[in-house]
Amino acid sequence: MNLIRVDDRLIHGQVSVGWGSYIKPKYMIIADDEISSDKTDSELYLLGVPFEYEGKVLSITETVKFIDSLKDCNFILVLKTLKDA
Repeated sequence: MNLIRVDDRLIHGQVSVGWGSYIKPKYMIIADDEISSDKTDSELYLLGVPFEYEGKVLSITETVKFIDSLKDCNFILVLKTLKDA
């Protein structure tokens, strides 16, 4: 099971604890061009990802390629806007 969520807050308690405990994803992915281009911002946002999951901050283009490469593993994908989705 996967979740794609549009939420300008990105990773927060409802996503990481609420949905994370239900979906049990291998990956929590933030898809955002601006954040992915700034290493410091990326690291700050990944602090909200529980240690049980692997966090990734990717550009929109990188996210499409990454998701296409996944085989049989759950993920949560969070985007800021419907346009990004």
